[in-house]
Amino acid sequence: MKPFFLHPSCSILFFLVTFMISTYVFANDYTNCNNTYSCGTIINLTYPFWGGNRPDYCGEPYLSVSCESDVPKFSVNSVTYRILGWDMKTQNLTVARDDLWDNLCLTSYHTTTFDGTIFHFDNNLTNVTLLYDCRSNNPPTGNSRSCSDGKSVYYALGSSGFEYCTSVFVPIFESQVGTVSGNINLISQALQVGFGLDWENYDECNTCMDSGGVCIVYDGKFSCCKDESSCPGSGNC
Repeated sequence: MKPFFLHPSCSILFFLVTFMISTYVFANDYTNCNNTYSCGTIINLTYPFWGGNRPDYCGEPYLSVSCESDVPKFSVNSVTYRILGWDMKTQNLTVARDDLWDNLCLTSYHTTTFDGTIFHFDNNLTNVTLLYDCRSNNPPTGNSRSCSDGKSVYYALGSSGFEYCTSVFVPIFESQVGTVSGNINLISQALQVGFGLDWENYDECNTCMDSGGVCIVYDGKFSCCKDESSCPGSGNC
């Protein structure tokens, strides 16, 4: 069999088409990630979130946001959170646990953790410890509330677990400590105020956006897409 060779003109055409497709794809990356996501009173969500008209590469893969009854929500480590406040310029992200929004009687117990994510807790927080499934012959003393299943939930300020109970830690703003001290009836109010999160890559993303770029995730890493021709992978960085 004779070897097959492309005519030089065909080779040129092939590489030209490939280049045009690549340019179009990465131009779309810039345009798509320049879109923002809004839901209810929370507007202009950008990196690290994606969803709606923002494809998954516009944010961290585990930070897909959805809009439910005008409330933006995302899930991390088996817990769903409501976004209560957002301002990219001031790195303000306030969230609250959805499962504790109006009910302290959990059916599955997941403590509040952002391990393995870019998030870390704001400095002005303290923990509330919710105690479940406590042994009836040795319950904790103090504040409690009865649940519909006949069990009770107890709470204490701080991260003090109790060996005879299942502990769930939930952060609140330090400004809410006076609200909940000694009154479990007001703890839901404090939980609905939420707590603050900071995130890695904030400075890099802010610098990127100030220069007219958009923040994306390329090859599993944070990247800055400065314009249509300089997105990572376009060959023009």
